[in-house]
Order: sequence, then structure tokens, then C-alpha cells
Amino acid sequence: MEEVMDKAVKAVREASRREFEEYIKHQEKENEKTRALLRELFGETQVNAARTSIARLESRAHDLQVDNVLVQRLQTENTSMVANLSAVQARCSSLEAERDRAVTEFDSIRAKVAGLMSFVRPATLRIRSASPSPRLGSCDRAPPHKRRRSRSASRS
Repeated sequence: MEEVMDKAVKAVREASRREFEEYIKHQEKENEKTRALLRELFGETQVNAARTSIARLESRAHDLQVDNVLVQRLQTENTSMVANLSAVQARCSSLEAERDRAVTEFDSIRAKVAGLMSFVRPATLRIRSASPSPRLGSCDRAPPHKRRRSRSASRS
């Protein structure tokens, strides 16, 4: 009987060991499935992160292209403005030189007129003193016939 008990205990132990081994194998398979699922999820997460990065980089590349077009347009405008500025500066220099010539000519004419006035004033004073009743403004204006001659002479 003891032998039968030993055999029964051994059989129970063997069955228990096999059941435990089956359980361990089953757990290993489940663990492997879980690891595979986690690897798949991790891979999908990486793919999604990469797609997000790609979309962000494509958007940034597009923005840079737009900025590049804007920079090129601004460079073209700047080149045009620099050319216009050069033309305006040249025109300004030309006008300043013309103004300087006009001022010099004006000063020369004024000096000539002042020289002529020195001859006219003493004569006007003599005429005024000889006249019994001077007319208003007679010393300020030249006689009409003299004025016409001086105008035609200065125009030519």
C-alpha cells in the first residue's frame, strides 16, 4: 500500500509538474505576445512621432521658401531703391550746382545793378532838387522809354 501511495504521490507530483510546466510555457507565450504587442505599439508611436516631425519640417521648409521669396522681392526692391537714390542724389547735386551758378549770377547782376544805381541816384537827386514839386515815386521809377530799352537789352 505504501507503494501505491508512493506511486500516487509520484503521479500527482508528475501531473503537477507537467501542469506547472504547461502553465510556465503558456505564461512565456503570453509574455512573448505582450512583448510583441508592446514592440508594435512602440513602433507605431515612433512612426507617428516621425510623421509629426516630417509634417513639422515640411511646414517649416514651406515657410522658409515663402520667406526666401519675400527676401528676394525685398532685395529687388532694395536694388531699385538704391538705384533711385543714386539718381536722386545725382539730380540733387546737379540742382545744387545749378543753384550755386544762379546765386553767383544773381550776385553778379545785383552788383552790376548796384553799380548802375550809383550813376542813376545822383542824377535823380539833381532832377528832384531842380523840380519845384516832385511827383510821388518819381525817383523810384525810370521814365517809361528808358525802361523799355533796358528790358530789351537784358533779355538778349
